[in-house]
Amino acid sequence: MTEQGHGSIRRRLSKSKTPQIVSHDVKCVALGDGNVGKSAMMLTYLIGRCPTECPPGPMDGHSEFDHLTSKPVTFLQDNVEVKMTLIDTYGQDEYEKLRERICVSGDVYMLCFDVSRRGTLERIRHHWLPEMRKYSSPDTPFLIVGLKTDIRTKAQADGSDISTFVTFNEGLKEAGILGASDYVECSAKNNTGIKRVLEKAAQIAVHQTLPAELKRSSCTVS
Repeated sequence: MTEQGHGSIRRRLSKSKTPQIVSHDVKCVALGDGNVGKSAMMLTYLIGRCPTECPPGPMDGHSEFDHLTSKPVTFLQDNVEVKMTLIDTYGQDEYEKLRERICVSGDVYMLCFDVSRRGTLERIRHHWLPEMRKYSSPDTPFLIVGLKTDIRTKAQADGSDISTFVTFNEGLKEAGILGASDYVECSAKNNTGIKRVLEKAAQIAVHQTLPAELKRSSCTVS
């Protein structure tokens, strides 16, 4: 947000001693290889359950959910109403030019991988983070998000070999190396951890873009 925008918010808050709700728009972009679960994660949050079918492609291609995917996720942080628009993307390399057009100037990015496919985490280091930096400013925050944790949990319960899987500690370590703001995991199939992922993305974006006097530690996602 520009300094002019910050000033507008300050003036609106200072006109009355009674705190007023002001709006703040945030753009959150999900990046990662195809079939890692980006769309399923966001659709599960929006509809409250894991979709029965999730064909390849961004979630805005699922017309039956247009009434949800076309609206921002809204949450309150003290007296600031934050409207976070979720941007889903194709994960194939040939769509890089398209991603550049729709992903530019994101306020926060979620770099996603499948914890059961170690190569998708390695691609974050070698492909997705460098690509993100082509259309974001150097200080734009990002999360590393591990998806499909239900597969790892089931494999552990079955006593299967999980040496090719990414553990939580490994994901956390990689996030630190890459300079991510945080590392979070979730499962769309089990509908676990998704709210925390979006809360983290929203908090990080707000703390990065709001003026200091409006930043608070607590927030509620709705």
